[in-house]
Amino acid sequence: MILNSNLKILAAHHNSALETTSRKISYPPPPHFFSLLVNRYLLFFFILFHSLFAYSAVYTSTAVGGDWSAGATWVGGAVPPTGTANDIVIATTGGNTVTLLANRAYRSLTVNASAILTITGSAVTLTVNAALFNFPASTNNGTITGTGNFTVGSSAGTFVNSVAAIINLRAITTAPGLTNNGSVTTSTSISSGSLSNSAGATLVVGGTITATVFTCTEAGNTVRYTGTVNQTGKVPTAGAGQYANLTINNSGGAGNNIVSFNSDFNVTGTLYIQTGVLLVSGSATNLTGAGAVTMDAGTEWRIQTTTQNVPEISGVYTLAAGSLINFNNAGTQNI
Repeated sequence: MILNSNLKILAAHHNSALETTSRKISYPPPPHFFSLLVNRYLLFFFILFHSLFAYSAVYTSTAVGGDWSAGATWVGGAVPPTGTANDIVIATTGGNTVTLLANRAYRSLTVNASAILTITGSAVTLTVNAALFNFPASTNNGTITGTGNFTVGSSAGTFVNSVAAIINLRAITTAPGLTNNGSVTTSTSISSGSLSNSAGATLVVGGTITATVFTCTEAGNTVRYTGTVNQTGKVPTAGAGQYANLTINNSGGAGNNIVSFNSDFNVTGTLYIQTGVLLVSGSATNLTGAGAVTMDAGTEWRIQTTTQNVPEISGVYTLAAGSLINFNNAGTQNI
């Protein structure tokens, strides 16, 4: 009898639990369920944004500037700790500069108009690598100069060099891209996911250009090769290999002053061979376009392809005494 009573009690509890469970998992969910879900998502994103931005800080230089590692160089007296949560603003005036002598990495960099940042040392690199959403953007409105290097990380946005702004460094690496509206000079190399030389801009390269996308088609922009050893020219990916203006100014010694191209490209403005040798090589490489050609004394345009005719560039030719157009192939070439 006692056993039967216990079984009845257990059965009663079991049936009650089933009824409770069935009520808990009823479908469709009640309206307040969706409201609760939305609130939880909002809380999640609030925490995410808070974690990204709550601990960021903006460090602004004084107008006088100075050594990057000195507190007196910065408004408030605190030296920016390296880290991708911090944003840097260079705000010097009157020709004053902030000088960087050691590797540093930050979230963003803004150089104000007329301000100067100097990166000193061939092994010294300033890196900006903005976090999620590429915010804030990095821009040079003044001058970045020196013997050091500048890198923009893959998670940052395209770095913009503004109109009248100047960059003159050893090497530049911008994984996402670089838009040059002013003047950019590198003594060794420039590497970029997307490199754009805008209207009126100047790009000066003492070494190599490496870019998945290379655009220099806009009117008035110029690309200059200024190495002291042989260089390989970069054929633009836009405009069927189009340069607006191309200058060869390689000052290496004889046999070590060649800028070579081995794929089709064209010049719509002016091809200026100022110093050194322009070599067009490859069995089916043509240099074409509606631009003009200017060659200074002692320069050479060496044509090793069998398909190149002169004038393939159809503009006015201005050839100084002592300049040379050299058809340099054992096969048949057309003039």
